[in-house]
Amino acid sequence: MTALSEIALSRAGAPEVNREIFLVSLNDPDNYVVECAAKALGRLKQKDAIEPLLAIVLAYREGQDFTAAEAAVNALGKIGEDAVPVLLKELKHN
Repeated sequence: MTALSEIALSRAGAPEVNREIFLVSLNDPDNYVVECAAKALGRLKQKDAIEPLLAIVLAYREGQDFTAAEAAVNALGKIGEDAVPVLLKELKHN
């Protein structure tokens, strides 16, 4: 099943969604796939996606796609307070 198919299933609330494919899709060369995967991970409040999503945000500072970074920021917001320690650590580092 493709990442976009999994995203469609997640939107439909299907319980059999393969969450791992979203994490893998964050590294896809197609920015649209990355954007959709980030949105799905935020919707699923996937805590193990926090650091990969943050990497997408930081890559934007180096010239990566804005829409993917925006989706990653929104996903981190949807994941909620579990993302705060990672974000604070990064802010202190930079």
